[in-house]
Amino acid sequence: MTTFTLTAASFTETVTARGAIVVCAASPDEEASRSFAPVYAQVAATHPGLPFGTIDITAEPDLAARLTATTVPLVLVYRDGLRVFSRLGPIPEAELEQMITDAQQLDMEAYRASLQGLTAD
Repeated sequence: MTTFTLTAASFTETVTARGAIVVCAASPDEEASRSFAPVYAQVAATHPGLPFGTIDITAEPDLAARLTATTVPLVLVYRDGLRVFSRLGPIPEAELEQMITDAQQLDMEAYRASLQGLTAD
């Protein structure tokens, strides 16, 4: 699937939809983001049924702050509305592929149970 742009207006609705979504928060001004972009696009192309969103943290500073995207690129994987994986900095293609596989195979009932009782302390 090709990548699409996420904004503050579309983010919540998009990531809370049923299923998995991969998100990359990046800055076109940062070399690390520019060097990771082809890797992200390549992996997106090999997963036609999986949404791959991008967030330009320069254009969406409030959303970037909400995601604590202080280092870019920040790769996030959501499933059924929950953030299940995240990685900072440019990651190799194989690591991104493994994140996707792990997210798709994750036992969501057990994952939700593991989150019970956690606080933001």
